[in-house]
Amino acid sequence: MKKLWLLLALTFSFSSSDTLVVSTENLAIEEGYLMLLGGGITNEHARFIKSFLQNQPLLVVPTAFSDTEINRDKDFGKLRNRFKTLGIDSIQILHTRNRSVADSRPFVEKINQSNAIFFMGGKTLRILDSCKNTATQIALQKLLERGGLVAGVSAGSGCQANFFGNQKQLIEGFDFLPKTVVMNHFLKRDKSFTYSTFFKNNRNYLGLGIDDNTAIVFHKGIGEVLGSSYVAIYDGKYYSRSTDSKVVLAKNSDRFYFLQHGDRYDPKTRSVLQNKNLKPIHIPLKEYSGSYYSVTNNYKVDLNVVKDTLYLKNNWGWKPYPIFPMEKNLFYATNRPTWFRFKRDRLGNIAWLEKVKSPLAQIP
Repeated sequence: MKKLWLLLALTFSFSSSDTLVVSTENLAIEEGYLMLLGGGITNEHARFIKSFLQNQPLLVVPTAFSDTEINRDKDFGKLRNRFKTLGIDSIQILHTRNRSVADSRPFVEKINQSNAIFFMGGKTLRILDSCKNTATQIALQKLLERGGLVAGVSAGSGCQANFFGNQKQLIEGFDFLPKTVVMNHFLKRDKSFTYSTFFKNNRNYLGLGIDDNTAIVFHKGIGEVLGSSYVAIYDGKYYSRSTDSKVVLAKNSDRFYFLQHGDRYDPKTRSVLQNKNLKPIHIPLKEYSGSYYSVTNNYKVDLNVVKDTLYLKNNWGWKPYPIFPMEKNLFYATNRPTWFRFKRDRLGNIAWLEKVKSPLAQIP
């Protein structure tokens, strides 16, 4: 296996002019959620992960750890405590170095019975040596297809797409994000121009530079940033936030741009999605009329339907403005990057309102 990876590394080296052949088909992230964290897990990330568990344990893969780390804590007590501090009280460990085990029914069945799996950081090749092109990879794809969550931090996110190894070489991962290169700890480890040569020579690849305490979550083909830092985008263009416009870069340009919490990105069209360009769904709006308090911002809003459009008026005295449904209970404004999530009581009645910068954002 080590010889095989060495051969791959030589084939996909930066200095090579060969083109890496990967699937051009998005495998499974229409219904499911693919969560890539650059480094560190915040409470907000943990709340998002926890929303998938439904009283089930989180399946955690420590395979990227070194054997020394695993042998020091064979019961994974430290790992369990780490998740407990994040509010996830129950985890189930899934680990093997043996490809035959990763191909076995008992091993894969744990994934089949799970709603969410989390890959820890360490060395990405340890994960791929054990699990790539096995029944485990197929089970991960099926988990995404049924609407589950595949998440990972650092090396545990790099294995989901294509990634750069320590020797500046491109190795193929699980390919859940084809033609995409994941670069973790982006600002923390100052990787801004580490891979410039590759992206200048391979404009057909998308680069995601994910910083610590930050994630990008892909769902229905769209990536959304969650976190306190940034995700750098290398897509052959430069995006101006002030004018909401993109320009094509010159071939020798090193430029990239940053997305922040709540920003949404379409890798197919390589465009940043602004609320003003979204298309609302058609749902009955009458039940959303009324007065509500926002529990996240502690202010009152009044909602009224006028000519088949829902208008919001806040207690700050602003002029009422329209909000539109992206899905049931989730609305967006077009005059600012703001979202509103309606919460219901046990009887299904609307009880209160959250104002959030991100449609994926959760509250305690």
